[in-house]
Amino acid sequence: FDYDIIKSRPVLRNRRPGDYILIDRQGNRQKIKKFFINEKIPKEKREIIPLVADGDEIMWIVGYRQSKAYQITDKTTTIMEIEIYGGE
Repeated sequence: FDYDIIKSRPVLRNRRPGDYILIDRQGNRQKIKKFFINEKIPKEKREIIPLVADGDEIMWIVGYRQSKAYQITDKTTTIMEIEIYGGE
């Protein structure tokens, strides 16, 4: 992740109503609920998939997708690497 973009201390949490992720550099977003539906993730699994959030912004749907807002670019000077162990 581009460390310089992060505004607060990232936290690991479950989804909340209204959560979304940025899907492109133009600022288009997709609700996490719709992402899970499109990816055909079973309802019972959706509640246990962790999210990494910067305040209210989702940085990463762990194991699935990273927000375009936090991706490394040629302007990135500091990188933050997050590793999560466990799961399936």
